[in-house]
Amino acid sequence: MKKIVIAIGILMIFVMNSFAQDTTENKVNFEFRKIAQNSFGPGEKLFFIIYYFGAKAGEATMEVSPNLANINGRDCYKIYVTVKSSSTFEWVYKLNEKYECYLDVQGLFPWQYFHDKVQGKYKDIFEAVFDQEKHIVKTYKGATKEFDKDVTVPEYVQDQVSAFYFARTFNIPNMNEWDIISTFQVFDKKQAKSLETKFLGREEVEVEAGKFKTIKVKPMGMEGGLFGSGDDLIIWLTDDDVKMPVKLEVKIKVGSFNVELDSYQNVKTLKSRLD
Repeated sequence: MKKIVIAIGILMIFVMNSFAQDTTENKVNFEFRKIAQNSFGPGEKLFFIIYYFGAKAGEATMEVSPNLANINGRDCYKIYVTVKSSSTFEWVYKLNEKYECYLDVQGLFPWQYFHDKVQGKYKDIFEAVFDQEKHIVKTYKGATKEFDKDVTVPEYVQDQVSAFYFARTFNIPNMNEWDIISTFQVFDKKQAKSLETKFLGREEVEVEAGKFKTIKVKPMGMEGGLFGSGDDLIIWLTDDDVKMPVKLEVKIKVGSFNVELDSYQNVKTLKSRLD
């Protein structure tokens, strides 16, 4: 009897070791997608002026840190976005927004996302941690980062900042107006939603940063995203591989904001500049 018990014990140890080995092998063999891109990179800085009925109403910046971060053993771009209304305009509509995103360099999907924003009377602090292998997002709320819930999401879901950079990598051929350029999933605090980007045409646009050939696009379906909800947003991107945002038009309850590129640094080679 004792020999049988010992034999069973040895067999169980063997099975457990085999299972552990299989799990390790599966972990090692798991590969995330790889997307080559030449649209942005470390050190890119974009500076914008926000106008309301032609008057300066604030400023915005979009910045990719010059140094890569390491999240879960993978290289990531750390992206910062700030939006702030001027003191003279705050009585009309206050903006004070800060966003952070850690975007996987090879796969162009997010690992972490954070925002602290004031839009008019609306205030919100939120953080999301993405498990892109298990397709789960852990959400946290408030200044104390209190855990809220786990949300099951589709593969390679984007956040509200990474979606903007991910979309810059798309090839945009000649299309008809309102054709769909792309459709992908974006997490908006509660669930993943399908975001369609539609083609509105090609235009020459002149802003403080220069004159550019641009592609005019409209995201459809994003709620409460960067610079406002998608259905109220139009974006002009340089008509080249970089697809640098040159101008945005954001509708609000009264009128609209025009967000125009004022200057830029460490941007990859632009082929659309006209001056």
